[in-house]
Amino acid sequence: MLSEIEHAHRVVADLRLRMERQRGRLAAAEQQCERCREELIEAARARRALERLAERGASEHRRLLQQQEQRELNEAAIMRYLMADEAPKLVTPTAAAHKDAA
Repeated sequence: MLSEIEHAHRVVADLRLRMERQRGRLAAAEQQCERCREELIEAARARRALERLAERGASEHRRLLQQQEQRELNEAAIMRYLMADEAPKLVTPTAAAHKDAA
């Protein structure tokens, strides 16, 4: 009977030792989990920052394209105006020459 009690004490002691080891492993796993969680949060922040930068870059690109398009439209309007302004001058001497010939 004493041997059974001793055996039970050894089993309990062994189980306690195993529990302590498991608690240590659990604590290490929880710390690792927390580090991973922090890394994930930081990576998400970095991703959002990169997305904002990409959007700003795309907005700047669109703005530059609109400016270029506006410059081209302005230049075309100026050319049309100048051509319209020159057209009567070109026609007038020719028309006068036809009148003189008649």
